[in-house]
Amino acid sequence: MNERAGSPEELINEAVGLPYGEERARMLTDALLLDDGRDPLARGVALAMLAQQDPAYLPRADQALRAVDQSAPETGWILVHLAEARMSAGRAAEAGEAAAAVDRDYFDREDLHWRSVRMDEIRCAALLRMGRPREGAELAERVCAELAVRGDTDDLAPPDLLAEAALDLLSGPDAGTGCAVLRMLAGSIELDSWFPAGLVLRIRRGLAECDQG
Repeated sequence: MNERAGSPEELINEAVGLPYGEERARMLTDALLLDDGRDPLARGVALAMLAQQDPAYLPRADQALRAVDQSAPETGWILVHLAEARMSAGRAAEAGEAAAAVDRDYFDREDLHWRSVRMDEIRCAALLRMGRPREGAELAERVCAELAVRGDTDDLAPPDLLAEAALDLLSGPDAGTGCAVLRMLAGSIELDSWFPAGLVLRIRRGLAECDQG
């Protein structure tokens, strides 16, 4: 074990600010070893965060979620990371369920409104990927309104999952919805300021296809 000072919670909080990689994984693994099953919430958060970068941890993260009091608003800390992990693993329906279960008021009280908006984005992306375009487009409108009004002041997360889901629709029967969502995104944020260059290029190419269609 890589010796580190501090509690499991301190290691988890430090890992939150790191990019996915070996250092982040080591911190989270150390947090699990230090906890030794004494704090179900910390264990669940660490496992869900590990699952974000390695889907092999998903079964253990799902089990950890079942072991906590799911009526407690703090359970949202597991759910927000688990929603991300499930979406990355292609489990759209389950990602949407996790995102929908998050207590938005809890994160708003903690001055973490961006977490609530991110969960709406994940729900929206999940709906689009599940073949529910009307519901997805309605929620996309709400997400984009938040981005337009609060994106620069509330440090909202880049809506990459929504952009990817919309782009994937362009080659199928719901291309119209994909075009509508891309236009909403382009109208609500400065694409170059929010996304890496490669994704910006794909979005602009997608919008060009939409205009031609």
